[in-house]
Amino acid sequence: MCGPAFLTRAPLFVTIHSLESEVPLNSSRTWKSGEICRIPGLYRCQNCHLAGREFTREFEAGKVFPMCDSCPEKDVTWRLLKPAAVRATA
Repeated sequence: MCGPAFLTRAPLFVTIHSLESEVPLNSSRTWKSGEICRIPGLYRCQNCHLAGREFTREFEAGKVFPMCDSCPEKDVTWRLLKPAAVRATA
């Protein structure tokens, strides 16, 4: 007879391996306005997307995610679409 089975939740964070270092990333690849951008790249406003509009912006690491210029809502969700390319240094 087999031992008891256990259900586990999915991890809250996954890790992206890059040339520079490991950066924790939440599994949904989304951040709220007011949070700090940890991964530079192209982001989409999810509120606009769900309303049928497409609004994307590029953010640099270390910057605070702002409110969306196109949304009437103050609290928006930004989704990472494409991380910025890692630049190699010699």
